[in-house]
Amino acid sequence: MPDLIERLQSAVVTYPDWPKPGVTFADLSPAYADPKLRRDLTAHFVNVALEKRIDTIAAIESRGYLLGMSIADSLDLPFIQIRKSGKLPGDCYRVAYSLEYGSAEIEVQNSAFAKSSRVLIVDDVLATGGTMKAAKELVEQAGATVAGIVVIAEIAFLNGRSNLDGVEVSSLLQL
Repeated sequence: MPDLIERLQSAVVTYPDWPKPGVTFADLSPAYADPKLRRDLTAHFVNVALEKRIDTIAAIESRGYLLGMSIADSLDLPFIQIRKSGKLPGDCYRVAYSLEYGSAEIEVQNSAFAKSSRVLIVDDVLATGGTMKAAKELVEQAGATVAGIVVIAEIAFLNGRSNLDGVEVSSLLQL
């Protein structure tokens, strides 16, 4: 795993003061552009999912989909979309939350999860934890259990884990 972390660190590009002054954006696009690194990231998080006996993968729009779909495909598991409000048809659960630089709302279809599902939530970066906390609440509203959270990187000084009620977070990088 040290090799995976080193390759991932070298792929991340940071942009200070983007999307607004005072925010430093960690761009994982170069990691997604590297097929071997993508496969190795997927394999790492597949192992996390296997350890947690996951039966459903849910990912947060849109960058969470890039890794979440690969994990779901590798394990032959259902993939559930957590989307920005107003993007899904039918009856949906919705949760509003605060971002580092604004506010938003996400949703999931009411029928997305089986009541006994053990769900792994996937996203690219954990910052303040607002989006992830909202995603966790959506999964729980639907009657499923959040068995774990995986992110490629987390911005440690923002302490997003503290907003997740003790759900275990697996991340490879601390930014």
